[in-house]
Amino acid sequence: MKILIAEDAVELRNSIITYLTRDGHLCEIASNHLEALYKIDVYSYDLVLLDINLITGSGLRVL
Repeated sequence: MKILIAEDAVELRNSIITYLTRDGHLCEIASNHLEALYKIDVYSYDLVLLDINLITGSGLRVL
């Protein structure tokens, strides 16, 4: 499964990536809402894990 992780907290993001890649998933990251919007527009994902309290703007804007 191809998963986009939109999370600005580095430790949490790395923990999520560790667990998901261990199970064989392909993970990409976005550290802010603009990067998440761009990647969702350009690439295709099976799942997006989205932090709604991103420092650069509301993750809800991505929805």
